[in-house]
Amino acid sequence: NADLEEGVERMFGMREVHVVDASGETGEQRTETLGVALAGVFQVLPVGDKMIGFTSWSRSMRRFVENLTSFPHSSARAVVELLGGVGQPTIQHQATNATERLAIKGVIVESKAGREAILANDPHARRALTAMDELDIALVGIGNATIVPPLVGGENFFTQEQFDDVRARGAVGEINLNFMDADGRPVASP
Repeated sequence: NADLEEGVERMFGMREVHVVDASGETGEQRTETLGVALAGVFQVLPVGDKMIGFTSWSRSMRRFVENLTSFPHSSARAVVELLGGVGQPTIQHQATNATERLAIKGVIVESKAGREAILANDPHARRALTAMDELDIALVGIGNATIVPPLVGGENFFTQEQFDDVRARGAVGEINLNFMDADGRPVASP
């Protein structure tokens, strides 16, 4: 997929892109394939003293952590959860555990960001938000602007109506709950 990878790198000004062929796979198989592929790439990245942002809400990112071995050769400066708590409490717990497992495999967890009320009294959350301005690596999933189980629309996540609205505005996907069109441009929505 070298031509496609180079095209994406040029189009979006990215330093390194890896495209994984998961055509013909079910959603769960694709999630596993992407997680395994990222673990293989990440194992050889120079992560020493890097600030890593991690979106543990992505199913592929959670599979990545499950397939990742430890980093005996180096360790990152910190891991910062980029999205915070959304969805059902059970899923929030799984996401938090994924961030913690990533940290245990060779990095330190600073904290997870919270809402403004938490920030007023939580120095760890303030440090996490400050750390986001210093990220060297961001590990994020790209969603297709739909409700994917185990998230449930409307509980603490977008409703089906909200997804319908943003798709009508041109959204084809989202990264960290920020919508984008087919050209990767942000799509404004309430």
